[in-house]
Amino acid sequence: MLASAPGLGPSTWRRGACPGQQCRTGGAGRPAAPGEDRWSLPAGLCAAAATGLCLRSRRADTTSSRCALPCHAPRRMSAAWGLHAVADSRHPLPRAPAVAAAPAGAEGRATAADTGMPFLEDPRALDEQVLALALPALVALCAEPVLSIIDAGFVGRLPDPALALGGLGVATTVFDFVFRCYNFLCVVTVPLVAQAVVAQRRGDLDAPDPAAITGRAIGLAASLGVATWASLTWGAPLALQLAGAAPGSELGRIAETYLQIRAAALPASLVNTVAVGAFRGQLDTATPLRVVLLQTGANVLLDALLVFGSEGLGVPSLGVEGAALATAASIWLSCAAFCFQLSSRGLVAWEAALAWPSALAELKPLVEGSLAQLLRTLSLQAVLLQFTRTVVALDGSGVAAAAHQVALRVWFFALFALDSVAVAAQAMLPMAFASGGADRARWVSTRLLLWGFGGGVMTGVLLSAGEAIIPAAFTDNANVQTTARPLIGLLAALQPLAGLVFTWDGMFQGLTDYTYLAVAMALSAVGTLAILQLDGLSSSLEGVWVCFSIFLVLRAAGLAYRFWGLGPLSVE
Repeated sequence: MLASAPGLGPSTWRRGACPGQQCRTGGAGRPAAPGEDRWSLPAGLCAAAATGLCLRSRRADTTSSRCALPCHAPRRMSAAWGLHAVADSRHPLPRAPAVAAAPAGAEGRATAADTGMPFLEDPRALDEQVLALALPALVALCAEPVLSIIDAGFVGRLPDPALALGGLGVATTVFDFVFRCYNFLCVVTVPLVAQAVVAQRRGDLDAPDPAAITGRAIGLAASLGVATWASLTWGAPLALQLAGAAPGSELGRIAETYLQIRAAALPASLVNTVAVGAFRGQLDTATPLRVVLLQTGANVLLDALLVFGSEGLGVPSLGVEGAALATAASIWLSCAAFCFQLSSRGLVAWEAALAWPSALAELKPLVEGSLAQLLRTLSLQAVLLQFTRTVVALDGSGVAAAAHQVALRVWFFALFALDSVAVAAQAMLPMAFASGGADRARWVSTRLLLWGFGGGVMTGVLLSAGEAIIPAAFTDNANVQTTARPLIGLLAALQPLAGLVFTWDGMFQGLTDYTYLAVAMALSAVGTLAILQLDGLSSSLEGVWVCFSIFLVLRAAGLAYRFWGLGPLSVE
């Protein structure tokens, strides 16, 4: 029966014209077309010309509690009217026959007007949309690593900073590796939500509910987070030993304490990852930015309070343990903020989050994409790990290893600028493809490549201009600075190519081409590691970074082949 609508049984439903004025699916009182069978609410129950809650575009399901309102009807409006299709034996909902959706736009394809996304046809609107997505994403991406930097800044002012920072560094390395293995949760959620949004705006009959997609992804993420939290809590000593902490040492004890406390926030961290993907799929990167800034501010305040303590507030100095508590608490706070934003805007179906284990068919695209994306992530991490191990073995002074770390930090910060365009591509490409096929997606992707290449040129110019001074921002050691400068120059030269590579990554992630991305990354990794074994390259820091350049070139070759060859963007 329809909750909160007394007497609204099957007899009050009728076929034919929708009495609502300007119903989005049928128009003002438009009679049913020949061969078309529509169910609509009686007069007075059609949301008074505001939403047009015609059931033409959604079949009512009498065997489940799926909402029968059309996908484009706001969830908050349907909740206010109490029009949730919860069927029972007394008042089963009528089943609307399946009908084909009316073609949208010329040749059956949706136009920008159909989808409410003018950037799909207007170059200027597309550029504005890229900026609207990329700029907040850029700030949010830059803010993410600040959490570890903040912890290090406070811990470094403790009485014995060397030991504390060493333990913090090892624990952070383990946590970051584990967390990065789950980045597929965000990457896979973006296109699933974006495609569902386009299908809803077109009024497709079987359009999936983006709120349900988000809910199931959150349920899966929370479950993975709890399982990983338990695993890290139990296996922290072994994980830290693999990362270089000696068993039974004071450094290992500090690292274990930090890791176990921070691991308690893993469920929240993974839910946050899904939430970011859900908002990106809705073309919203501003909300994740606001939440990240809230999290960062809370982390600073809690670090100051818990690391050093406060006599006035009766809070003892907790040292490294306080830093872990501050970070974990700020992550849970951001999780609460994300959940509130999703709920208040009707972007998540919490019943789907609770029932995700029973929705295996709906989870199939998420799981398949996740496995491929995990392989891609592990291949990338294997290459970076081998580079670091090779550099550490070069000399005992630590100069080469320090210069290598400086170059990596610069690379990762430059990556944020380029990855912001990839974030835009992840959200825009699935919408373009769903609304206009390969032709429209190809047009959007070409424009995005110009943005990626242009961003690479800009970051390259900035790195080249700062080549002499950038290393000094990381260390006062003159030998390390001298060794790192040529690496900064090499990174500057690689930026335009990196801009194309990261944009292609975002495009094919948005088009759910995960298997090809995983295989291409794995082959590039194998080829790079094989080349690294050559004596002339593995025996010097410069040789290792030449291999880094080769790795990027191999990735570019594989992605360029997919873009211009037989891939999802191929056009006849």
